Amino acid sequence: MDDLDGARIVGAYLTQQARDLSHRSGFSVALEAMQGALDDAGMTLDEIDGFAAYVTGDMPPGGNSYWAYQLKKEFKWSGAGTGIPQLLEAARLVTSGELNAVVLTMGMVR
Repeated sequence: MDDLDGARIVGAYLTQQARDLSHRSGFSVALEAMQGALDDAGMTLDEIDGFAAYVTGDMPPGGNSYWAYQLKKEFKWSGAGTGIPQLLEAARLVTSGELNAVVLTMGMVR
């Protein structure tokens, strides 16, 4: 049994894909992706205690603390980005029992 045994991806969502999404903000795309993935998983934001996001475009400064403020939610853990290291760290925290569930979301626009 390894450190990540029991970790699962339970929800996924694909937003609109286009060469130019300049009519959207990276934040709005990432927010849509997060809500869609939660819906797909049959979960609510209340069940999430870990969070990481990567957003391009007109994201205000503050990173994950901005998300916490906008969602009116405190997270036990917030990762810096949504790459493989953050995915593995989130999985380790869930399987160790430190976290219940984590959202990793991304919104990229130009």
